[in-house]
Amino acid sequence: MKKEMAVCPDDGFPLVGTFMVMGAEYYCLKCRGAYGMLYEDHAKETPARLKKKEEAEKVVRFLSGSINTGGGKLQNCKKCFPDKGEGERYHVSHLTDEEKTAEEAAELILKMLATA
Repeated sequence: MKKEMAVCPDDGFPLVGTFMVMGAEYYCLKCRGAYGMLYEDHAKETPARLKKKEEAEKVVRFLSGSINTGGGKLQNCKKCFPDKGEGERYHVSHLTDEEKTAEEAAELILKMLATA
């Protein structure tokens, strides 16, 4: 029996497993679609699909630290974890100028890749 892999329902592009997008565990680099862990659209694993998935995983790994989707705190952030009190709920509520610039660049790269 041939192996199967998760693919995007819109374009058939191999999905990458990631927590880059809040509330989704699968991401399509081609159309920027995000899907939950119970996603069930699959296709036969082929050498071409595996190569596309490997390339997409490299891009997502490179950009994932620059995408802020609204959830989560950073361990080394004093605003997320002040010495006293709870701190702000999500890191995205107090991004630095550098983080905002990195996110804008990552978003631009993702848009360019989606239209390629």
